[in-house]
Amino acid sequence: VTDDAKNAIFYNGASEIFKGGILYLARNGKTTNSELWDFFAQSADKIEAAIKTLPADEQEALKFLSKDGAEMTASFLATLQDRIQFFKYLKGLDGDFSFKKWAQTEGIKENIFLLNIEEYSRIFKPLMTMALDLLCRTVLSLPDDGERRIFFILDEIGTLDKMDSLLQLETVGRSKGASIICAN
Repeated sequence: VTDDAKNAIFYNGASEIFKGGILYLARNGKTTNSELWDFFAQSADKIEAAIKTLPADEQEALKFLSKDGAEMTASFLATLQDRIQFFKYLKGLDGDFSFKKWAQTEGIKENIFLLNIEEYSRIFKPLMTMALDLLCRTVLSLPDDGERRIFFILDEIGTLDKMDSLLQLETVGRSKGASIICAN
């Protein structure tokens, strides 16, 4: 197994645990940044117990939270906490803005500026990637509209994680009204 394949296992496990945790939090009305961070900062046992309350078809995360594989579970959780540590800095900064609603709203839109300050760039890289990925996926799900214009002006795109959704947006986004300008 190559190093990339080994890392993919940890990212996939962390992703499943994150998904299970988000489902649990959403079902229980816990949607603040503080509640999210606090949930994933707790012990593996508590996360496992919460995910066990979900319907059976939403418990995929349990295979990554095994007591038999405590060392692997710790690695999955460490990977997850590393990738979401930006929530620790967003505690108390909750609001009602939605990237998805912004992209789905017709007509003239306000501009969104996502800035990644060098001092915190490693911490906020996953957040910036997630926000742009969500915007790309939402625009790709819109009906075709030759009159719509949603501009993506992306500078220093290489500082973000790889996003298949951005490549797809570059390929078929024109029919959705997306215009992309990449600078470096």
